[in-house]
Amino acid sequence: MPRLTTTKPSYVLQKPLGNGVFLVRRAPDGELFLAQPLDGDDGDNNSNANNNEPAIQEPTSNIPQATFRELLRRGAGHAAANVLNHENLVSVRDELVDFPFPLPPPHVPPQTTLLHKDVDMDVDGRQPHAAGNNNGEQEEDDNARPEHQAPPPPPRRMLLWDYCDAGTLQDVMDCALPPLAAYDDPLGQDFLPEGFVWHVMLGLLRALQFLHQGIREGYEIEEVPAGDGGGGRRWKRARGAQTKEEDWMPILHRDLQPRNVFLQRPRGIETYGAVKLGGFGNCFVSGTVAGTAGTPLVAIKERDGSLAELREKLGRFRRDEKQMPLEERPYTNGSELAALGLMIYQMIHRRLMLLPPGARGNIFDPCSDDVDPQKIFNPDSRYTHELKELVTDLLLSNQNESFPAGKVLNRAWAGFEKWVASTDDGRLHRDLFDDIAFRRRNQERIEKAQAKEGYVGGEDVFVV
Repeated sequence: MPRLTTTKPSYVLQKPLGNGVFLVRRAPDGELFLAQPLDGDDGDNNSNANNNEPAIQEPTSNIPQATFRELLRRGAGHAAANVLNHENLVSVRDELVDFPFPLPPPHVPPQTTLLHKDVDMDVDGRQPHAAGNNNGEQEEDDNARPEHQAPPPPPRRMLLWDYCDAGTLQDVMDCALPPLAAYDDPLGQDFLPEGFVWHVMLGLLRALQFLHQGIREGYEIEEVPAGDGGGGRRWKRARGAQTKEEDWMPILHRDLQPRNVFLQRPRGIETYGAVKLGGFGNCFVSGTVAGTAGTPLVAIKERDGSLAELREKLGRFRRDEKQMPLEERPYTNGSELAALGLMIYQMIHRRLMLLPPGARGNIFDPCSDDVDPQKIFNPDSRYTHELKELVTDLLLSNQNESFPAGKVLNRAWAGFEKWVASTDDGRLHRDLFDDIAFRRRNQERIEKAQAKEGYVGGEDVFVV
């Protein structure tokens, strides 16, 4: 994998967020990222500034952060960046080396340090420009005490991550999720807009297709000059070319829950911002290349477990299938899709489907019983038949270890397109494809105007 530290744009340190995490802004376009220093100092203290202790401690069982940093020092960071580089995963977006990162100097209250100002910093190692004259030089203060002057910021290595500024799916649900006892109808009520449900489902299916199969899919639009691409558009959405990673080893997330689904605010004219899957602390990486005949993607749900135990569970699962208790089954890619189905059901009906035995409103076990959409969905629900049918199939996917995310994505795409074309809300819905078309039309207008005025040369112009 090529190094991430090629020519980089300038960044601006916005503010510290605590726990060794900082908010950093990319200067050219204003994009915000989470920055995490990796040199052994969390950036909120000066504990190692005046001693000779090593920045990275030897890893021990009770120092998880040191273990993490040691893995990064040995190259695990590049391996993680090779996986976490998908638009629907919380991804590593950049790596900065020799970043002039300010630390609170000794004897100076934190509120007077550079950490509490917007400091322009270039990744080429130049000093930050604090408040001063027009040349960026700090003005001298005759009354300043030398021991109170901030030391030059030490160069530091940092990773920049996606900043999900709209919270999580769990936050969205908590905003309007009443206690279960408030329901008279055990099936619940219509909850979130169908456009948002489709948006989350498509984003997570794209993420799972990448994790399970190593397939990345682009975004394209096709011009329809003589027809209607839907909603009065003269273009239509087109799924971009699929590229498959070579020698991809499948990954199971194993913790697909609303709290691990992160959201961003729209960056353009989209109705909803990007959906990103995070929380990879319990993931499982297969040791077999995807598509190898006779080798299923299977694991134990918990972090610990022996290979012999896994083989025994897989053999029983293939032999007994539905008769095998849910808690004893191995964890497969079908388990992951069933977990997605449970999340989507909660988004539709404002309540959890699975409850402890005997709890009020417990409907069924979707992994052992047949699922009837007429029984699990409110008959008065306004959601489309295609969405209900797809959720039903997701809830049954745990019965089939070979149920691929790519096929589910194909069905979800068709259902989404039908919703867009056949409903009023769908025709008003705007997504990334609309934003691509909007930016493209703006760029064409700019180029035509420049050609009409005889404009030649100059810098590229981007209109959002």
